This record gives sequence, structure tokens and C-alpha cells, in this order.
Amino acid sequence: MTRACDSERIRSLIARIAHLADDGTVEEYCAQFAPGAVWEMPEDPRTAMAARTARGIDDIARGARERRAAGTVGAGSGTRHVVDCSDIAVAADGETATAVSLWRFYAHTDQAPRVVNMGRCLDEFTRIDGRWVLARRVIRLG
Repeated sequence: MTRACDSERIRSLIARIAHLADDGTVEEYCAQFAPGAVWEMPEDPRTAMAARTARGIDDIARGARERRAAGTVGAGSGTRHVVDCSDIAVAADGETATAVSLWRFYAHTDQAPRVVNMGRCLDEFTRIDGRWVLARRVIRLG
């Protein structure tokens, strides 16, 4: 498998995570993460979200369920994640990779969409049983 193929698979994974955050089940969303994954989000005063570091699938799932219960993401929330401009680097061994992507978070997508926030995702990936999964995501605002 070439690094170019791996980059495209990772680019697809980044997109899939955004799609599943908006429209998938929590289980589908969490299936994209490594078992010991870490997901870090700083405090976001614009959306009243507290800073959070989730460690492991159960903690990531708990956070996803809390955000859905609060109506800030997920089906029916009128929100949308858009992630693009990904710069992906696959390690020489082909087993790990990193990416820096730009993201935007929209609200009121069912009426008059507006950008609520934007920033960068600093991601680390690993290959498990031949499949790329997200091992760490650090979200930066701005």
C-alpha cells in the first residue's frame, strides 16, 4: 500500500468522523477511534462548552452522548461540522500518521446557517488490523 493511498484513507476517515458526529450513531462515531484514543477540546466561550479531555472509547462516547443530549450536535440539532484542508503525513513504517486540518462548526443549518467557530484539528492516527483509526485529536480554536 502506498503512502498516497494511506493519505486518501486517512482523509476519508477525517471526513467520516465529521459526518458521524452530525448524523451517525455514537457507536458508529466511536468505531473510528483507537481503543486508547484521546480527544482534547479547549474551553469554548462562544458555544459555552467546557474544556474536556476524553481518554478511551467509553469516555469519548460519554462526551458524544452528553453533547447530543444537550442538543449541541447530532441529528436534529441544526449543526454541522466541516473539516478540510488536511495536510497528512504518513510515517515511513506506514503504521502511524499525523494530520493538521482546518474545521468550521455551523449552527442553524436548517434555517440561516452561520459559522459559530473554527480552528484546527491536530490528529494522530494508527493502523489497527489494517484499518486506520484516530488515536489522538487536539482541537485548537481560532
